[in-house]
Amino acid sequence: MLPKEERAVLHERLADWLAAHPGMADGDEFVGFHLEQAYRYRGELGPDDERSQDLAARAAERLSAAASRAFARSDAPATRTCPAALPRSAPPTIHSARGT
Repeated sequence: MLPKEERAVLHERLADWLAAHPGMADGDEFVGFHLEQAYRYRGELGPDDERSQDLAARAAERLSAAASRAFARSDAPATRTCPAALPRSAPPTIHSARGT
């Protein structure tokens, strides 16, 4: 089993790779998911730092964009799933939009 720190790094690297290769069905959802996972693993290793905050902000931006597109196409399950994955330290304006 991989240590959490290594998992966090791999999720972040995959998110960066996915972001650099657009054209997937919903790249924002996939990139946001992996950024959120990297943030969560880093959170289990210690207190938030600048890098963790950056991961949270990037995840929030991507997941919010994915949720907006899901809403526009009337995809209710995806609209609920994307914001639910937002890291707790996402910017306050993002949290107010999801009701947390």
